[in-house]
Amino acid sequence: MVEPYKVDLHPEAREGLARLSKLETQRVLDKIKWLCENYDAMRHVALKGEFKGLLKLYVGNYRVIYSGDRTARLVTVHMIDHRSSIYKRR
Repeated sequence: MVEPYKVDLHPEAREGLARLSKLETQRVLDKIKWLCENYDAMRHVALKGEFKGLLKLYVGNYRVIYSGDRTARLVTVHMIDHRSSIYKRR
């Protein structure tokens, strides 16, 4: 069995998690864990414009903005926020 990817949460992503309710936080963390276990098998949703080079993951009304390094087997989570405000943060 192949090792799952490791996760690196940027400070901005940690702040986003801290703003969520306990239930929402658990849903997001479960989805990130799923992402790490299935990274190589899934189709990633690429972002455009100022977010070019980053990917997004849907978790209900929340978005997880991340990047991945297949060589290092690392998922870097850059931001976590509600879908209505995540793209206005930069």
